[in-house]
Amino acid sequence: MDEEECMRVLVLWTGGKDSYHAYRKAKAMGHQAVSLVTFTGGEKFKCHNQDAMRLQARAMKVPYQIRKIGDPFIVSYKETLREMCKSLNVEGIVTGDLGVPDSFHENWMERICSELGLKLVRPLWNKDRKEYLKELVDQKTEIIITCVLKKLFGAEWVGKKLDGSALAEILELSEKKGMDPCGEKGEYHTLVLDGEDFCSKLKVSYTLGETTDLWYLKAEKF
Repeated sequence: MDEEECMRVLVLWTGGKDSYHAYRKAKAMGHQAVSLVTFTGGEKFKCHNQDAMRLQARAMKVPYQIRKIGDPFIVSYKETLREMCKSLNVEGIVTGDLGVPDSFHENWMERICSELGLKLVRPLWNKDRKEYLKELVDQKTEIIITCVLKKLFGAEWVGKKLDGSALAEILELSEKKGMDPCGEKGEYHTLVLDGEDFCSKLKVSYTLGETTDLWYLKAEKF
């Protein structure tokens, strides 16, 4: 069960719209974000640029860590989280999850937090997708799309701002193709360039990258 008392927390960080707004809402609830943290298997993310995430943390004036996870994944994840929370005297974990994306991820953060004696804070959990996206646009947070599935989106979506016009197109696509309008199943990924918690705006120069399944933003300079 999610808890809402004020705590020292770690924020699981991707640099995208959901982790940023979960951070903002957790902060508004009175929680103290001791650090942002990104867990990685060691390979560079195509969806989430690590240099950008470091710059976001600097702009937000919040400590940031990247922690490598080995095999077996769940065991390594749990032990790394245990060590971090103990060293930073953290009581809770903040995630930007909106719901359960698939059977593999079902309740696994709940289980890990329960086993470690941590409270799980999910400010966006089960939020109505349309209302949430409208809230993002209304708050004037500057967000760009960094990665999309080719079967759903064209290459022109990479680098596009998530504004009212893009929101209308995404909602139309979700109706036609049955996708999650928030991209919760990996349909698209985002990067926050500016917001109320930023002391400076991120600027990015990029080229278009691709794999068999993806179009993605290949950052050259921030």
